[in-house]
Amino acid sequence: MSFRQSLYARLPGLLRRPWDRIEASPLGARLARGAFWSLVGAVISRGLSLAASILVARMLGKEGFGELGMIQSTVGMFGTFAGFGLGLTATKHVAEFREKDPAKAGRILALSGVVAWVTGGVATVALFVAAPWLAERTIAAPHLADELRIGSLLVLLGAVNGAQTGALAGFEAFKRIAVVNLWAGLANFPCLVVGCHLYGLPGAVWGLVAALGVNCVMNRWALTRVSRTYEINLWDRGWRTELQVLWKFSLPTAISSVMISPVYWVIQAWLVNGWGFEAQAEYAVGAQWRTLTNFLPCFLLGAYLPVFSSLGSVQAEFRLQCMHRVIAMCLGLVLIFVLPIWVLAPFFLPYYGENFAHGLWVLRVLLLASFADAVNEVLVQSMLGSGEAWWRLVSNGLWALLTLGLGFYLISSRGGMGLALTLTLCQGFHLLLQYPLARLALRRSALGKEALCISC
Repeated sequence: MSFRQSLYARLPGLLRRPWDRIEASPLGARLARGAFWSLVGAVISRGLSLAASILVARMLGKEGFGELGMIQSTVGMFGTFAGFGLGLTATKHVAEFREKDPAKAGRILALSGVVAWVTGGVATVALFVAAPWLAERTIAAPHLADELRIGSLLVLLGAVNGAQTGALAGFEAFKRIAVVNLWAGLANFPCLVVGCHLYGLPGAVWGLVAALGVNCVMNRWALTRVSRTYEINLWDRGWRTELQVLWKFSLPTAISSVMISPVYWVIQAWLVNGWGFEAQAEYAVGAQWRTLTNFLPCFLLGAYLPVFSSLGSVQAEFRLQCMHRVIAMCLGLVLIFVLPIWVLAPFFLPYYGENFAHGLWVLRVLLLASFADAVNEVLVQSMLGSGEAWWRLVSNGLWALLTLGLGFYLISSRGGMGLALTLTLCQGFHLLLQYPLARLALRRSALGKEALCISC
């Protein structure tokens, strides 16, 4: 008896019916397999990352942990420029062409790899050079210049890692991604904790660099093996013929992402300048748990884009039905995390250190944003899977303007709580804006494919 059969035999009767429905649907089975294998590797890696952050918070103290959070936020902002939307570009196009046009898939893989090294290198140099100015003029912490320079290596490695992971997702190689995530998580814990213990804040940043380097090496190994299965060349010299993909998909995706990270960075800089690093530490803890609430939906959505992109159906109603079902599943998965965290927060916050318990309601307000986060991500993936990357740019632009305007008012008057309220309210606005755009994108995509079939 296989593991799956053994597990099915032990399931209560109430759970066997949804299991049977998933197994009977080819689309549902692909989503379930992808989500399951993504979850397996990430449970350990994310758990170790969370445990490491608690230990690092205790070693660095509240202010030091806030400084580390600001360094990561700054690196993330530059990383958004460096990534250039290449992960999503690789996912969509590899999923779409890996079987019907392997040569084209290989050219896009080569293109994403070349561009990742170029954009990652440029952004890394930019952060390294600008580090003293950023530390002194924007976050009022000139002593963090050296740590920002160390962190600039994360920008290059992050760009390469993002393109690699996107390609693996496009192959629906979720089992291999799970293995990579497992080893990356196992490397992250000792690197971060030992580095922090020996050298304090600089050691913690070097630990992050080392762990991400391990992740890149493992990703390259996995990508080489899976590409051989489809007889795809990872280094196709004809990659220049696919440069139009950068304009049609990568550029709007990159600009859309670029709008998000700088906005988060700016509003956190306002918080630090107005309320200090202790307020930033309270927000950093809440943001960490907000991210955790989307733990399960994240892996479901990791499978959603490649599966959705590979659909050959021209029926918009079928795609819309799929989108609604995934939204419902994501909301249920978020609820599973939000409820216990909401209740148990007063008990686990003191483990971060003295005075962290004061950020209880900052955390709880951010938990409410988790529901909108999950739905918004489904809507984004649906637009991208339909090829409407420029529409995402429009919605993100409006979200950015509202977040900056509302954040400027609320953060100055309410500190960390103001930041939490800003993000929660603006995510709700984003949801109301993106839903009709996603529906329209699905219909336009179906009409376009139908017209193409008729012309052929």
